[in-house]
Amino acid sequence: MAEFFLDKFQVEYQTQPLDVETSHPRFSWQLAGDQPGLAQSAYQIRVHEKETLLWDSGKVSSSQTTQIAYLGQPLSPCTDYQVSLTVWDLSGKTASASTRFGTSLMNDSIDAWEGAQWIGPAQCSLYAFTKEVFSVEGELRIPPGSSQGGLLLGGKDPRLLDANKNLFGLAGENYITYELDVSVTPALLRIYRVGYAPEDTAKVPLAEHPVLGITEANRHDFHTLRIDVVGHQAFAYLDGVCIDWEVDSRGENIPRQLNPLGRFDVLAFPMLCQVGLAAKADSTVECRRITVRNLRAPKAVLFEATPEHPGPFQTAEKLSVGQGAFSLTGTKRRTLAMADPSHHSMPLLRRRFSVKEGLMKARLFITARGIYQGQVNGHPLSEDWFLPGANQFDKHLDYQIYDLTPQLFPGENAVALGLASGWWSDAQTYVIQNHNYFGDRPSLLAKLVLEYADGSREVVVTNPDSWRLSARGPVIYAGKNNLTGAAWQSMTTATGKRLLFWNRCPSRWKTKFQAGLPPITPSLSSPLGTAHRCGQCRC
Repeated sequence: MAEFFLDKFQVEYQTQPLDVETSHPRFSWQLAGDQPGLAQSAYQIRVHEKETLLWDSGKVSSSQTTQIAYLGQPLSPCTDYQVSLTVWDLSGKTASASTRFGTSLMNDSIDAWEGAQWIGPAQCSLYAFTKEVFSVEGELRIPPGSSQGGLLLGGKDPRLLDANKNLFGLAGENYITYELDVSVTPALLRIYRVGYAPEDTAKVPLAEHPVLGITEANRHDFHTLRIDVVGHQAFAYLDGVCIDWEVDSRGENIPRQLNPLGRFDVLAFPMLCQVGLAAKADSTVECRRITVRNLRAPKAVLFEATPEHPGPFQTAEKLSVGQGAFSLTGTKRRTLAMADPSHHSMPLLRRRFSVKEGLMKARLFITARGIYQGQVNGHPLSEDWFLPGANQFDKHLDYQIYDLTPQLFPGENAVALGLASGWWSDAQTYVIQNHNYFGDRPSLLAKLVLEYADGSREVVVTNPDSWRLSARGPVIYAGKNNLTGAAWQSMTTATGKRLLFWNRCPSRWKTKFQAGLPPITPSLSSPLGTAHRCGQCRC
């Protein structure tokens, strides 16, 4: 008589999951064989925790093979269980199978993380050539004897320097300037766009708008000029008052379109790119500071340059760095001074720790505000991308569980993570304005639990004292998906892996972490099926 066997013996519809959160997990299986009319007449399930029997269903006369709930003693968090199954067919023959499962923290509070703290960089990183939602601000003035000058943004966009990288086939100088002309009454804001479209010219402004806030008494004083760019379009403000907009068909004020391709569903122009100052011929503009911020509150500062801390403007051509102000004087034509405000890579975090002899189990519980990718002793944690995934970060946050037992060895080990912005502080959808909803800097929360044969237990948690941070890694920008992609510093790629795990270059690893907890505290849970046994990864 033909035999039968059991297939797909699963817990919560997963194969050997590590992240069961429910106190009554459900079992399911399939019967497989060649005989006609194969069917189940009874089953028996036993669940053990090591040598202790927690549940024996007894022989249950039933054809049910799905949604059979565990009804034994209460399950404990972070514990492994063994499950055995016996099935009888209609003729009384039996087949057996076994599986295992592990439980998650089974607690959505931060208390379950045993003192782990959110850690991340103290400063925001910036890659200007993918930044499409931003605010540029300058505290500037046109001194007596001069007439016109202002701020520059979107300079030296690499897509417009190469005819093969833009729809117009352009290759040359490109920038956008917002310039105050104080020689007329009322004063004017003139916007120039150069190199973005074939019709652009430095001689004729794209638009101009009267500035009523500049009077005879204050026309040579310092004013704060701010441009808020929301991909394709922008508002301009002087001393906090909007001074430039367009009016739509309904009579409502809308941002001025800067992108020659359109307002919606087109390639984004301008990106932040290089920023700086512009001065009309024979005019001077003085500037106390240039600041780049995120648009959404709390409007985190991404970059700031002052004469005391000029940063990349220290070497900007034609720009004078004096006491109290930058100064740029136009020659026979409009004169520009610009610099790349990009700084810091995506943060890398690393922790070295010791493992004793007799390790029986090692579990890593981990999540991020942002997205993370990690390695242990040079082996990848997972083949998945964009973990922990899209979350409503102010309400709920998923975490993952990794079985690191096969990857650790007695002596010194290292775990390292790279963070990126993800849905936490980057684009949410294809609508550019849906950006930076939850925070400004990514951060990490993790705990590693080591259990030994002698019954002892060690816990390694994220905290600013024992972890190390580097903002000089190979990835200078990484978005969450195909919206924005990633940017690498090729000069450091070859050494990036080595620096990530071993202390070959101590100067690259600092301890300047974001201080304290971010203000929101969501519930934490492990989405079923996202746990990984690292011994099964292709490493």
